[in-house]
Amino acid sequence: MPCTPFRDDDGKVIAIVCTRGERRRRCKVPGCRRWATKFCDFPVSRRKSGTCDMAICDYHATSVGDDLDHCPAHAKAHAQQSLFG
Repeated sequence: MPCTPFRDDDGKVIAIVCTRGERRRRCKVPGCRRWATKFCDFPVSRRKSGTCDMAICDYHATSVGDDLDHCPAHAKAHAQQSLFG
């Protein structure tokens, strides 16, 4: 467990914060065990964030714009909307 000391202007330790390290997530696509590097940005009104937020790896992410990625299910829905919308 890495610990980081925080010091005041005089160099005296005033706090020490210990963490378990960086939290890493796995891709949520069934059967995939890769590390997730992105979250699905497809608009979903029922979520507080307003987007799907499914954790996805680079392999399963479909880029649909500048810094916008969709999970496989929402990439398919986006493609269908583009055809009929």
